[in-house]
Amino acid sequence: MAETGKEGELTLTSSRDEKITHEQPAGEDPTPKATPTPNPVPDGGTTAWLTVLGCFLAFLASFGFVTGFGVFQAYYESVLPGRSSDDISWIGSFQLWCITGMAIPSVILNAHVGPHCTLAIGTFFTVFGVMMASISKKYYQFLLSHGVCTGIGIGLTFLPIVGLPNQWFSKKRGLAVGIALGGSSVGGVIWPVMVNQMINHDGVGYPWTMRAIGFIQLATMGTAIALIRSNVPRNKAVKLSSFHTPLMMAVKSVGVVTFAFALLLHFFGIYIPYFYASVYAQAIGASSYTAFYVSAVLNAATFFGRFVMGSLSDKFGHGNTLLLTVFISSMLAFAWQGVKSNAGIFVWVIFYGWFSGASVSMQSPAIIPLVPEPKLRLMGPYIAILCQFSSFGSLGGPPIAGRLLRNRLGSHPDLLTTPEDFHPMMWFTGTILLAAGILYYLARLTYQRNFLAKA
Repeated sequence: MAETGKEGELTLTSSRDEKITHEQPAGEDPTPKATPTPNPVPDGGTTAWLTVLGCFLAFLASFGFVTGFGVFQAYYESVLPGRSSDDISWIGSFQLWCITGMAIPSVILNAHVGPHCTLAIGTFFTVFGVMMASISKKYYQFLLSHGVCTGIGIGLTFLPIVGLPNQWFSKKRGLAVGIALGGSSVGGVIWPVMVNQMINHDGVGYPWTMRAIGFIQLATMGTAIALIRSNVPRNKAVKLSSFHTPLMMAVKSVGVVTFAFALLLHFFGIYIPYFYASVYAQAIGASSYTAFYVSAVLNAATFFGRFVMGSLSDKFGHGNTLLLTVFISSMLAFAWQGVKSNAGIFVWVIFYGWFSGASVSMQSPAIIPLVPEPKLRLMGPYIAILCQFSSFGSLGGPPIAGRLLRNRLGSHPDLLTTPEDFHPMMWFTGTILLAAGILYYLARLTYQRNFLAKA
């Protein structure tokens, strides 16, 4: 856990409360002792895997609710006819922004009260926002409840649960993080199917559908809180000024700055299809029933992509896997305009979900080679700083894509959209992801120039 030293710098302590430092205390013999230094990363064990399971459940209830927003995008457009696609997308975009935009506040809160209390606070805001959305009638009410309140709750829980698998695993880090993040994929399947079934078939209606979601989130997050364990002690000395030294170190590193802008562009483009794939399915003739399942299939594919590519990344390198998945996601975004049938959209979302989901999972492990020594001390602050910076990509990407769609419709936004209306959005997505991939590659060159080497 982050701890403040004599100069106010962040340090990390091991699971045995021993400070990890490269300095010898005054007057002590610097000769290495015969007793080996205990490894603070056990790389397995019952507690470690139960923590991964807890993180999986937390992601299912929180991040998975965000990645399944495509079903709400389509629903809100149908019940709020006076609002454009980019207006509606601000609800989901604010949730996405909170996931990484709350990085530093959530790290500070986690350091002071621990992951259990942090998740409990985040759960309160998440469930309260969902419950308030169930009684909302107007656009600003949906934005404040579903977007702002729920987004803050999910943002408070995201980075603490992302960091937990990194504390318990080293050699299997890619697999552990991939499994944990896989919860968001499962959630992204469950929520759209549940919303579709309850609203369109069972006649339950939107209000009680949202209440049911809130109760499930409460139970799932409660179980997650019971399962997770931290491998490092918390330290109440961590505060906002503790990030000053790591920030100054980061901005002086060409590799870190390049990686930061790559992350910004990555978040700018990667989630656009998650918002608009269901809407596009309706534009090519799919029924509302079929379109709802497009979002579910997209998120199901991300689970398998994260699991398989996460396992491969431990063998071939996290940075290499990140590059591969981002470039393929870019190519798939350009190919999106060639989808003209119901079967085609399902095939496309399977491939896009597989590679885009894996690319998001690889971001955190791929940062680590760029973190200077001592890595354990600086890894957490670096990830928090980069997440904070890149969050603005999540906020701007989907609304800009919606604006491109509205510009295509011109002065008749109420007309039915055609597949061609989505082409500027698709070109924008592909170009942004291609640029992100190029920047990731340039960042890789700063620590590994051999293209075939594991990195």
